[in-house]
Amino acid sequence: MINNVMNSQELPDWFTDLLILRATDGLDVEQQRQFDQFVHEHPQRNQIELEAEKFELTVAAIDLGVENVNSDPNTMPEALRAKVLDGAKRHFESAPAKEIAAPVATSRPGSGLTSREALAWLAAAAAVALLLTGWNPFGMPSTKTAIEDTPVVEPTIEEQYADFVTGEAADLVRSPWTPTDENSIASGEVVWRDSSQSGFMVFENFKPNNPTQSQYQLWIFDANTGDKHPIDGGVFDVASGTGGTIVPIDARIPVTDATMFAITEEQPGGVVVSDRKRLPLLAEVKR
Repeated sequence: MINNVMNSQELPDWFTDLLILRATDGLDVEQQRQFDQFVHEHPQRNQIELEAEKFELTVAAIDLGVENVNSDPNTMPEALRAKVLDGAKRHFESAPAKEIAAPVATSRPGSGLTSREALAWLAAAAAVALLLTGWNPFGMPSTKTAIEDTPVVEPTIEEQYADFVTGEAADLVRSPWTPTDENSIASGEVVWRDSSQSGFMVFENFKPNNPTQSQYQLWIFDANTGDKHPIDGGVFDVASGTGGTIVPIDARIPVTDATMFAITEEQPGGVVVSDRKRLPLLAEVKR
């Protein structure tokens, strides 16, 4: 529950009211003096400051949601307000409100909500946020649904490649790799789309590399930049014993008209300009 902070040591209700006002409307000079004095004299000053931040973050999150459904964030439909306060009341039944121990202004200008109602509103809103997102800023019991507990399964690299080559795209390029070493049995293809600036490299029986000694690097030749200035397509590794390898292309600058793809073997981390002395694979684009 919101009042039950500081590791089961309750803050005074009047200070909780100050926390709410500070997060919503701001404090006047006298209220700020009371706030500063209490924080300064409290033995758990750092924890109180953290609790103040929690209130501010909650209000900020609620404001973002309200702005999307209501042009005036200070108003709430009466029927909705009644439901929210009723739900919050049930939430706080196990912790009855105490008498306010210090005189503070507790009305929110233009809202019609007292700070005690605002506290209930914050609690209910936080509960909704917890239900929808799993966010739990006040350590409330989790109410996430079974759907939210279900992990999101990302598509495998094989599935991404299959979707890429079967999708509808007029500019899909598919070019087979050609080994430059006649003794090499490496094969596969490179697939690319200028429209999405994305693609994949597929290798079969390509020589594995030791990442501590060298890495493979892709170069994309563009008709608009010429053979002297190929585009860096990213560095990658080929593990031993995998047979087939699929690597996404990571072009560092836009490619407008790919004409050829080349693989070089470089120092770990790759190079800015390749001397092309070790160039095991080429793939010419034929449109």
